[in-house]
Amino acid sequence: MVLILSYSGYYGDTNALQTINVYRLNEDMHSDSSYFSSRTFTYDATSIGSSTFMPKPNTDVAVSADTLSPHLRITLSQTLADSLIALNGHSQYSSNALWLSYFKGLFLETVNATGPGSISYFNFFKSSLTLYFHDTDLVSKKYDFSLAGARLNHFSHDYTGSTIGNQLSDSTFGDSLNYVQALAGVKMKISFPFLKHFLDSGSIIINKAQVSIKPLTSLIPYSLPPKMLLVIKDENGQNAFPADYYESTGYYGGDLNATYDGYTFNIARQLQRFIDGKVDNADFYLLVSGSGVDASRASIKSGSNLSDRMKISILYTKIN
Repeated sequence: MVLILSYSGYYGDTNALQTINVYRLNEDMHSDSSYFSSRTFTYDATSIGSSTFMPKPNTDVAVSADTLSPHLRITLSQTLADSLIALNGHSQYSSNALWLSYFKGLFLETVNATGPGSISYFNFFKSSLTLYFHDTDLVSKKYDFSLAGARLNHFSHDYTGSTIGNQLSDSTFGDSLNYVQALAGVKMKISFPFLKHFLDSGSIIINKAQVSIKPLTSLIPYSLPPKMLLVIKDENGQNAFPADYYESTGYYGGDLNATYDGYTFNIARQLQRFIDGKVDNADFYLLVSGSGVDASRASIKSGSNLSDRMKISILYTKIN
């Protein structure tokens, strides 16, 4: 029995060994349910398969006489394969519902790489759990169990002893860099605490407010996120888009400018709402767009840097 995982991309350094351990789930997952990335499911502690490998997301794989598109193959327990063969003719194979009740799924755990490492992206619609067997006439056959049902990415991070860890544990800890990391990592808070001082000499209308963010570009092979989001918090403390997001296509910004190697956001409407007292703060949060499935991250120079630090340009009109 082989778990076949079809590559759809990667992030990071593929020239490092890493290990994937496979376990059998003990808890149901439902394809009509929504799960957060902090959700965990119980699983059998005994591994049913393991592979230590260097990811090769761009290399075709030779299987017998065939050449197949890039994928990772993990041989699973012979005991598991034999147990599934022994179910032939039993009720577990009579319907999808009974099969899922019996075989609830798989838990794949990535163990730390030796070196910087990488995150592999897999396409589960092109992947399978494949059982190889022969019939009573000794004819070789195989059966592919689909992996296109319920699935979840779960992430956990340990920042102990790192600069990020120091920043998270001590709000007074200063540093020349701030960080944005996908996969339930970290986001960056940007505040404009003195913005209302624009009203000291009378009311204003903000005509344009553009935030410019230029991350470090020296972290090869860890490329910058193709798109970032600058969001606010709603009354329930959840991420929400600023008013400018709903303007015409392309106005709000956030796409990586390959020439500038940075990001720009237009937030005039949201800042005007703060100036007018319609919202009680001018706090924003920078995060990676699609951070549940995109592993990218960025290091950004903080306000204590003398060059290439974040900037905001505001054009306004006094109305009295």
